[in-house]
Parts: sequence; structure tokens; C-alpha cells
Amino acid sequence: MKAVALALLVGTSNVAVAQSAPAAAAAADAAVFTFDIPAQSLASALELFAEQSGLQVVYAGNAGSGVQSGAVSGQVGAATALQQLLAPTAYMHEFINAKTVAIRPRSSAGDVVEQDGSSAETLETINVTGTYLKNIDPASPLIVIDSQLIESRGYASIEDVLRNLPQNFSNRTSASRALGEKEFGSSYGDGVSGLGSSGANLRGLGSRSTLILVDGRRRSGSAQAQGAYTDISSIPVSQIERIEVLSDGASAIYGSDAVAGVINIVLKKSYDGTTAQLRHENSSTGADVSRLDLARTFGYGSGHVTAAVGLERTLPADVTSLIHVGPNGRGDFSDRGGVNGRTRNKGQPGVVYESLDFGIDYHFMGETLGVIPGGQDGTALDPDSLLAYDPATAPSTYERSRIGPKVDNRYVRISGVHDLGETTQLNYGISHVRQVNKENWRPTLFDFSIFEDGYNTYVPASNPYNNFGSDVLVGYSFEREFEGMNLSEDQKQTNSDAHVGINGKLPFAKGWDYEATYSIGREKGTTTALMDLTGSMGADGYARTLEVLNGLNVFGDGSNDAIVARNRELLQSLVERHVYRFQSRANTVDLLTRGELFQLPAGKIEAAFGAQHREQRYNYESNLGEQLRSESTGKSEALFTEIGIPLLKDQPLAKLFSLTVAARYERFDQRGDSALRDWSAGLGELGGFDVEQLTGVNNDGTGGITGSDSVVSRSFSRTSPLA
Repeated sequence: MKAVALALLVGTSNVAVAQSAPAAAAAADAAVFTFDIPAQSLASALELFAEQSGLQVVYAGNAGSGVQSGAVSGQVGAATALQQLLAPTAYMHEFINAKTVAIRPRSSAGDVVEQDGSSAETLETINVTGTYLKNIDPASPLIVIDSQLIESRGYASIEDVLRNLPQNFSNRTSASRALGEKEFGSSYGDGVSGLGSSGANLRGLGSRSTLILVDGRRRSGSAQAQGAYTDISSIPVSQIERIEVLSDGASAIYGSDAVAGVINIVLKKSYDGTTAQLRHENSSTGADVSRLDLARTFGYGSGHVTAAVGLERTLPADVTSLIHVGPNGRGDFSDRGGVNGRTRNKGQPGVVYESLDFGIDYHFMGETLGVIPGGQDGTALDPDSLLAYDPATAPSTYERSRIGPKVDNRYVRISGVHDLGETTQLNYGISHVRQVNKENWRPTLFDFSIFEDGYNTYVPASNPYNNFGSDVLVGYSFEREFEGMNLSEDQKQTNSDAHVGINGKLPFAKGWDYEATYSIGREKGTTTALMDLTGSMGADGYARTLEVLNGLNVFGDGSNDAIVARNRELLQSLVERHVYRFQSRANTVDLLTRGELFQLPAGKIEAAFGAQHREQRYNYESNLGEQLRSESTGKSEALFTEIGIPLLKDQPLAKLFSLTVAARYERFDQRGDSALRDWSAGLGELGGFDVEQLTGVNNDGTGGITGSDSVVSRSFSRTSPLA
């Protein structure tokens, strides 16, 4: 299906209240301050300047990120100190009044001096997230988190950075799958992430509404959710120069997947010599982080090449080890004035209930029959020996949940620029990341699908240990059985990205430049899970489940090693090996030109025009129920424009006031299909549903619909969220 989206954005930006700039600068420089500011990140240097001078410093959110300042020492005037700080940078200062100074790029409108008809401006272009214009700041708020802040706060991943961002709601994290968490703002299918993967969820609109850029370029969506989110877990945090977060919708600039906002991850471009970093962080909860990074920039006459390699290992936090141990065991806070957080009515021995069956092949808890006495192994339990049930003394258990995977990352990245002439430059880059996520855990009742209402064990009357003469439910914890079992989930994933681009000045349009970029990306991975996922699904699964329920002895106290071993063996028979394979590919062509149109009293009108062509493909398959396969392809074509109009400048109540108008036209075409093989026979056994009547597929697996055989296929189409 094809869809067309059209978005329009109108915004204003201003810096208000000004007096004569020269007079303000002279007044500020007349006052002498004592400065001690060593060369460092410009953003940090400006903070020290403001602190030591008492002046208010105003600058765009991205100013100073990744830029080294000069040094200032001694007693000098404020203007002189700023000149020394900004000397090695592409920024200048301007006093708005005697107490406020603005920092802006030297390329700002009105600051370029032309001689002999040619510009003396040779500074590097600075791109700002949220706008394609060069000299007009975006009206939407831009949050910039630089590498120094990331290092100083000990963030081990982009996930850690976003977790501390108020604009980011509950999102997919590396431990979401393990903890059973779902992303806020997404449906169940969209909100459940793969093992070790993570995404972003600005404003709680779901990760499919937050656009992820790397160096201003789109990254391939994850095939684990048919492109519903972009996995950022494999981006090495040590390679990040800064993270720019645009927390307002930007669909008119970037497209419909930027409704909630944009996160642009800017990677480091060059290093001063060879850089080697070895870092280890130790945690009392076991969440240790180890990292080794090597990088070097090789320069030559017309450009430079940067190479970086690294290893990183992150261990999960085992917070359950810190849970308080109270009178009834771990998780009981009653002795601290809290509640007993243990799972009630589960133990060894456990609690027996009547089983209520309403003809839907699911059993509900009825009246409590009593608590099983200890000191016996359940082989000959007399129903009359049950103890009276008392909530205050009922058995309880503490189930240690999954804590998340161990994550190993290895990466290699090469990037560079090459000057093709005085006004033309070639830029390129390639990166490859291999990520391995591994998790092993002792199972809990939640990990098995045979347990029914209240995670109780259904014991049919045919069970040889059931002396109650009818079906019953038993709250048995299986604690000793689980001690000898191990479930696991492993995921191996690679992310490969490459781009090549050319940028320069248009020879036929003075003051206009252009950018043309081609980028490709691929995500490929395999997940292997050893657990109970299918339960009683399928004819074989249903028979296996009945065998387990008829063989379990849940009427003892767990002290008989032979019975515990037999119970464990029966539960182990439900555990199967499941394999998922996923892959996504994306190809993108971006074209952009921008420059100045004509002069107004307040400055020059700027404009940007561009086009984008994007293709993506997602493949997913698993052996869940024999074989599940899905494939989708998509294509989008977009035209966009942005115009910035300066309305007022150097007025009594407005230093600068501008209007920005943006529009984007985008056409979508996305198609897909999926196939589900040899599943119909299993569905015919579940829940009392008449699958033949519902789907036309007979219970013996043959097709009731002509030509269907045992394959159920469907086709689907998705449209833009704005369509």
C-alpha cells in the first residue's frame, strides 16, 4: 500500500532585550576579574568563565561540544578573557548588555567580511539537529550531552544516558525482556524488545515515533520488530562525541518517524595522536563494566583518516542479592515496618485448592482445602491430614527473577575526509560492531506455561499421587527442583554501516553549498533460547504436558531427593531449543542544498532544499511451531524545504527575532508477507476452540480451504503514522 504524508512547521526564535553592543563590551572589559581557566572543553570553560566573572553567558545548546578552548590566567577584562578562550575555536562573543554575553559561530549572518568579491570565511560547517539552516538556531529546545559529561557520570551505554533524560519515557532496555517490561506508549507486540537491545522513547509516544540519527544519518531499523524501533545498544559509548536530543516533534524536517523528537548521536571524527583507554568500573551489585579502546588519526596533505577499535563488557546488576531477609525469608519486610513481598501460598509443602473447570480447558482456584503437612514425601498423603489454612502462617517463597544479559561488544570504525579542491570535500566512513548477549538463570514458576490460575499446579484425578478423588490445584513452589535447572537465552548480532558523501560550494550560486550522501546499513542476528515457550501447543506438546501433570508429585515437602529429581526431569522435558534469525537492510540517498536568498533589514533570508530516497528490507524467521517466517520491504521518497526569515535585529526589545517555515512531502510504499507452517494441528488442541470452523484448517493439519494445505499465509501493508 502507498501513503503520502505532508507536514508543515512554522516556528520562531528570539534572543531578547539588548543595549548597544560596543558600549556593553567596553563596560564589561573595564572591570577586571581574576581568571584561572586552563584549556579544556569549551562548554566547561564557559561555565568557569561565568562563575569567575559573575556574567551571564548565553549560547546555543550545541555550542562548545567537542571544541577545545584556549587558556586564560591572571587579571584581565571579561572581553579580553573571552577572546583568549575563543581564539582556537570557530566561535565569537558579543555583549548583549553589561551583564550578558552571547556566544555564537563566527559564520553568523552579518559577521562575514568579504574582500575582492570572495569570502574570507573558511571555517568548518556546523550542522545543528532540528534545522537544515546554517545560521538560524532551531526554535525547538535542543539538549546536548557531550562526551565529558558521559565519562564523568560513568554512563556505560546510550541506554544509561537516556535513562537520566526526563524527556525519555520508559523505553526498551537491555534488561526489558528479562524483566518482562514493556515500552510505554507501545502495543504489546511493539513494546517488547529483543534480548540486549535498547531504543528511545521521547515523550512516551513509542520508539517508532523517535528518530535515531548517527552523524545526522538514519540508522537501519531493527528486524526484531519489523523496523518498529532502531536498536542503539551496539553503538560504543566510547566513540560518542556528543548526543543531541531534540525533544519536540520534527516531522516537517525529518519525516513522520520524528513525531516525538530526534536523537542525533555524533561520533568522534579525529584524535590528537594515538589514544588508548582502559577502564573498569566495579559495582557492589555485580554490574561491572570493562572497556578497552584504541584510536588514531592519520593526517596527510589533503585530508585525514581516523581508525578506532575497541572491546567492552557489561555485566547485569543483581539487585535481588540486596533484598532484605526478614522473619519469613528474603523479601519479607514486616520486621522493618513494611510488607511481606514474598509470593504467598507457594511452598514445599504447599497449599491445596479445589479445581474449577468451566469447560474451557483452564482451571481456576476454588475453595482452599488446606495446607500440606511436612515430614512426608507426598506418595501417600491422606486428605484428612491437611492443616487448616491461616493467611498469617501460610507458606511463601521468594522467586529470584531474571536480571538481564551479559553484553560483549567489539567494534572497528574507519572514517575520514579528503579535500578534492578548495571548495569540495569527500567524506566517508565504515563501521562494524559485533554484540553478544548472554543470560542464564534459574527458572521460576513464571517460566513455565503449564501452571494455571495463580501459578498453581493442576493435578488431574488420574495422577497416582492425587488421593483427593478429583482434580485439584496445588501451590507448590518447586524451589528445590529449580535449583538444579538452568534456562538460557543468547543473542549474537552484527551491525554494519557505511557512507560516502561529497560536499562543497555551488559554483553557479554564490553563498550556496551542497551535500550529497549515500549510506547503507545492515543488522543481522540470531537468538537461541532454551526454555518453555510453546507449552501445550501442538499435538506433541499437549501429550507431553499431560504426561508431566500425571507424573508430578507436588504433595510432599521436597525432602525426598529421588522425588525432587523426578519432578525436575519432568519439567525439563518441557524445555526446548528455539532459534530466531533476523536481518534488516537500509539504503539511503540524501541530497541537500542551502544558502542565502536576499537581504532584509534584519539580515539575510536563508533557505534549504533537499530530497531523500530510502529503501529498507526486514526478514525474520524462527522454529517456533515448526517455522514462522515474515518479510517486508519498504520505500520512501521525500522532498523538503526550510526557510528562515530574520524579522527584527538590534531593536530595543529584541536582539534577534526570526521566523522559520518548514514543509516536507513524503511518499511511502511498504509491503510484506508472513507464513506460519504446521501450526494448525496444535491450535486444534487448545482452549476448546473449533479451529476448523474458525480458519478452515482441519485438526489433522490438512487444509479445509482449497489449495491451503498446511500453510497459513497472509499479506499486510503499513502506512505512515500521518496518513
